[in-house]
Amino acid sequence: MTKQYFLQKTKRNLKKNIFLIIIIMVLMLLLFGESVINTSMNKGVKNLERRLGADLMIVPKGSKENAENLLIEGQRSNFYFGREVYEKLKELEGISEITAQCYLKSLSADCCSSEVEIVFFDPKTDFLVQPWIMKEYGKSLNENSVVVGYNVAVLEDKTIELFGEKYSVAAQMTKTGSSLDNSVYFYFDAEEKIVKKAEKKGVIFTQTQKDNDIISTVYINLKPGNSISDVLKQSHLLIGDEFEVVYPKELTASMENHLKDIKNIVNILVKATALILFILLFLIINISMNQRKREIALYRITGSSKRGAVKMLLIEFIEDSICGVIIGGIIGIIVIIPFGSYIGRLLEMPYLGPDCMETISLFALYLIIVILIVSIAALYPIIRICSMQPYLALRREAE
Repeated sequence: MTKQYFLQKTKRNLKKNIFLIIIIMVLMLLLFGESVINTSMNKGVKNLERRLGADLMIVPKGSKENAENLLIEGQRSNFYFGREVYEKLKELEGISEITAQCYLKSLSADCCSSEVEIVFFDPKTDFLVQPWIMKEYGKSLNENSVVVGYNVAVLEDKTIELFGEKYSVAAQMTKTGSSLDNSVYFYFDAEEKIVKKAEKKGVIFTQTQKDNDIISTVYINLKPGNSISDVLKQSHLLIGDEFEVVYPKELTASMENHLKDIKNIVNILVKATALILFILLFLIINISMNQRKREIALYRITGSSKRGAVKMLLIEFIEDSICGVIIGGIIGIIVIIPFGSYIGRLLEMPYLGPDCMETISLFALYLIIVILIVSIAALYPIIRICSMQPYLALRREAE
């Protein structure tokens, strides 16, 4: 029996080993998928924590839940103060940075297949938008230009079209993994113009939204050594009780704890399932080796060494592993990565999927890990069968 014949026999055994390949495929999908989801949620939380790292977020009374949804998922709602609130809060002692934003929720843009979030901000005081610019287009920011989120498609001439008018794109922001990526950021001076353009295109606004002297939130960072309670006492004195407070840093810390709980549950389930799959792999390989005693004995009788037989059988199972790993990895890439945003919404967590190099690295890592797992599961049954004397194996097979 030649080596070529044995390899041909191995290829024919692929059909017999289909169940083994399916288990390897599921194992790869499980480990690779869990790693991609965990990595993506970690990145999303860290990125959002840095993006929205203000000490305080002041919002209108009754808007706290909507504001928290903004921080967690990037979903904006329509809630408003008068601009005088911002002007008064600027007088607070103990603050190092203060800026305001105004939201117009979910307005359709000609540049995009989905709706975009319109955000008005003040570039002179801003510390939330401009630090996270990924790409600049060398254009100054004014009422005829915008900063766009990661998912907003920029035309070849570095513009976007909104309500029938083109705006120069001054810069594009990094990816957050939330609906912040679908935002278009305008100078406050452009607010009145945008509302009028949108109305002409059929967008209906409330009377409050038509007022160009409104804001939605005020973000505040404190100077070192100043307490939040002191700043809030001052705030109540300046603007009364018609506001609520969200603590972005505390909220993101809570999200991290929630993420740890999710990861712990997922890790336990994945490890338990992986252990079951490992036991199944061992049993299937053991059964397979028992069924192939005669074949291995004949291979030994023709002059092949025990070491050569072990090597050939390991190669066979590694081939099965590679086949299962590739199929499982491809399924993982097709199923998990494109639906990352949906997974994030389902888990109520920001989700920032891996880039191409991260995906390749994770795929390569788990390819090696799964092959090692299969090799460990196969080693004992292979050595046990190959250690049998060929004539004893043939006699027991005949019995």
